[in-house]
Amino acid sequence: MSANRVRSVTSVWMLSNICAVSGVFDPSSKEICQNDIIRANIMVFEHVLSDENNMVNGLVYFMDLSEFTAKHLAFWGSAMLRKHSSNVFGKYPGRFKEMHYFDTGPVFEAMMAISRPFMPEKFKKRVSIYTQIYLAPFLGI
Repeated sequence: MSANRVRSVTSVWMLSNICAVSGVFDPSSKEICQNDIIRANIMVFEHVLSDENNMVNGLVYFMDLSEFTAKHLAFWGSAMLRKHSSNVFGKYPGRFKEMHYFDTGPVFEAMMAISRPFMPEKFKKRVSIYTQIYLAPFLGI
């Protein structure tokens, strides 16, 4: 996988915070596939978890969804989303302390309305959804 493709889709780690921007890639492009994105994210998570403090304190996950469209949702498909959710909720060795989703649109909100009933109760309490707000105040930029 080329460095440019990894740079365009992967998360950026900062201490125990993980920031991700969804929608920065073209889902109709043949240059990138689901496995490329998953591998890039696994590399970031493995690096973050190499610090014991992150394992103890938990991770804070920020995702900017301002560019997320129905094409991005279709790119993943329902089977892959179910598999990913199962991994995050039950098999991931780290602990998500908080998950913040910013600039959500109707596509993401509809997806959450469908998936929220199937989330474990502890994850429901940890998820916060914000519409039209910027990351800067939370990251101290």
